[in-house]
Amino acid sequence: MSENMRGFIEPATKLPRTYCPLAVCVQELTQFIGFANAAHMLDFLTAIWEEESYVYKTKNGEKKVITIDGPYLTILSGTTNKMITKYLFDDVISGGFTRRIIFVYSDAINKAIAFPIITPEMEASMHAVKTYALKLMTACGEMAWSLDAIKFYTEWYEDFKPRIPAGRPSTPFLNSKHIQLLKIATLISLSESMEMILTKSHIEDGLACLQVVEQHFHLVYAGMGRNDLDKVLQIAVKLLQSYPLNEMLYVDWITHMYAQANRSEIAELLNHMAETQMINVANRTDKKTGAVKKWIQLRKKEPNEPNFSA
Repeated sequence: MSENMRGFIEPATKLPRTYCPLAVCVQELTQFIGFANAAHMLDFLTAIWEEESYVYKTKNGEKKVITIDGPYLTILSGTTNKMITKYLFDDVISGGFTRRIIFVYSDAINKAIAFPIITPEMEASMHAVKTYALKLMTACGEMAWSLDAIKFYTEWYEDFKPRIPAGRPSTPFLNSKHIQLLKIATLISLSESMEMILTKSHIEDGLACLQVVEQHFHLVYAGMGRNDLDKVLQIAVKLLQSYPLNEMLYVDWITHMYAQANRSEIAELLNHMAETQMINVANRTDKKTGAVKKWIQLRKKEPNEPNFSA
């Protein structure tokens, strides 16, 4: 990272600032982190977060001191929830590391394209992105806030923070959600213009992005902990998500879930899902037959609502 040192003059102080950016693109996250010493790599990735200067000292052989000024590491990688829970220990993945990373769960691709092509419009868009990215390299300094952004963010923050659940794998991420929100909002602002200002719409768009991420927390953290029913819980949720409007007849849901758990376990699972407000269960009258049938629906969370299911 130290070989990539860059510098700029900070507009507010007129003083020189240096930073060392590095982007890492790897196919499998656990391969990059390492199976045997995952904790050591995660400690390093956690330590350099927002550090003004990171100092590393070797202890064996010739002693060396490596200093990285303004480390800024970006990692783009893929993995699966099974790999996460198999190779990254619960206390590690649910600690400081998860509040510094955004797990994006990928849905299946519905439209199959045998021979993808790059259209002229796509090529022109990519050229425009690269051209604008060169301009972004000159952006530096403090982001200003519009009055409506300050008001909206303050109200959201003061409402959201006290309602964060404790003791869940997603708790560290939710505790730092406001930091991730400001980073995303800043990127959205800079993608639109170089005016260096945050508006209410940027904050709202950032929240919408994070809401999509949080909807899949239960899949990212599937199977963590000692409760075997947690794995069954993820199957139950995915089953509901596979139906239109995330709902299905209660009897059909019970029939499908019986292959995964016995009746007492299903009852315990339903009680947990109801208590954590993951589902709605209600009777409905069929307009054609007049019969009353019970339905189960996966509850949709509000944009500013903490995720209690992960």
